[in-house]
Amino acid sequence: MNEETLRIRRVEVTGLFGLYNHKIDLNLQERVTIIHGPNGVGKTMLLKLVAALFSGRLVELARTHFSTFTVTLTDASILGFEREEREFVDEEGVESDQPRQQYLFERSVRAKSEKRPPRIVIRAFAIADGRREEAELGALPNKSSSARLASFIDSETPWLYRMGPDQWMDREYKEYLTAYQVIERYSDRLPTRYQGKLFKEPELVRNLRRKVKVHFIETQRLLKLSIQEAEWARHNADRTVVSMVKSYASELKEKVSATLANYGKGSQTLDQSFPWRLLHGDQPRVPVDELKRRMVDLEKKRDYLKKIGLLADDNSYPFDVNAIDSLDSTRLDVLALYVSDTQSKLSVLDNLSERVYLLLDIVNKKFRNKSISLDKQEGLKAVSSTGASLDLDALSSGEQHELVLIYDLLFRVDPDTLVLLDEPELSLHLTWQKQFLQDLLNIVEATRFDAIVATHSPFIVGDRHDLMVPLASQEAGE
Repeated sequence: MNEETLRIRRVEVTGLFGLYNHKIDLNLQERVTIIHGPNGVGKTMLLKLVAALFSGRLVELARTHFSTFTVTLTDASILGFEREEREFVDEEGVESDQPRQQYLFERSVRAKSEKRPPRIVIRAFAIADGRREEAELGALPNKSSSARLASFIDSETPWLYRMGPDQWMDREYKEYLTAYQVIERYSDRLPTRYQGKLFKEPELVRNLRRKVKVHFIETQRLLKLSIQEAEWARHNADRTVVSMVKSYASELKEKVSATLANYGKGSQTLDQSFPWRLLHGDQPRVPVDELKRRMVDLEKKRDYLKKIGLLADDNSYPFDVNAIDSLDSTRLDVLALYVSDTQSKLSVLDNLSERVYLLLDIVNKKFRNKSISLDKQEGLKAVSSTGASLDLDALSSGEQHELVLIYDLLFRVDPDTLVLLDEPELSLHLTWQKQFLQDLLNIVEATRFDAIVATHSPFIVGDRHDLMVPLASQEAGE
């Protein structure tokens, strides 16, 4: 594991929605933890809280109703938030920090006798190496105040453009942002009178959260809003809805192209240096039986790479293993170096080929009357059982969900990332739901990430209750 990367050991929240207390100890050995429970107990919100914390969207986190939210990491350090309500004082002896609230909050129209709503105070803290550091969250702007502040930042930031009531386009990062996200990202561009009045993240909190990688897979998986590359420079760039299954197919095409380019470059280098290494290298002599074994393994590997579509079927001559016995020592040395070079060339394809194989194996075992294959021109290709090509958008909702989800897990998650997966059962037949957990465990074994899966389907859990943390209706105070 990367020295700078930490894993999450425990997630705990109290008073969620003012009702629920949940504690989740992650299964760090098998790397998959399932949180299971009925609707409304906070499964999705738990994932959103973790994602918001480690993505730096702290205003989004702070606006959630809870009492405490803490995350314990594998080095025993702790990140957390405490939330409490305080009453406003309407007398002349108002609390000293109340004026800063008035900078950022619109005062609602109300009768003089009407009591002010409570003021929410959030404290962020981190504990590491026996040291605790904390800071109180500044005023949280309400929706209309946020829009005004974001609009001011927009006017001072050339690459930021408002696209809708609560949506800005950030050309620098090529992302869409809400007003809260604009304020968090560019708070340094606010007027001086606001500086220091919004939340300033403690340095220890920031340093710790940056050592944890998260990847949130939400329930909306089939479509996304996108802006074409050439349109990022335009103020009024048109937004388009993009099919995720086609987007991922295109992304895979680029990954295959880049990997094959590296394969070709490495092959060329080895081929060019082959005569020099043969004449001047000091290669240890390989026993005949060992050389035969390597040749058989190489032949199998080339067939496998051709089968999944990474190597072209060029009708190359297969190794004649039996002919080795008649070779003299000089020819054996030449052949041994050739075999060693071929192993090195093909090893460049190992990482990609393992993931492609798993993707095709998982989906093609489930799809009926059609199959998915790797295509160097399109990335992914769908073909019916009659041999007719199918548009990827013509796949059923369940088939698209399966393909998009498995691709996301295999190709878009770095090792030691925490994947937050919400409702994997969406649009999946019961048979596919029953198979999902084993597929996930196989993927985790190959890619080495952690996962918290939120579900209310007992078929996802199956007989692996050892991986499950039930979120029952345990109310705060019980």
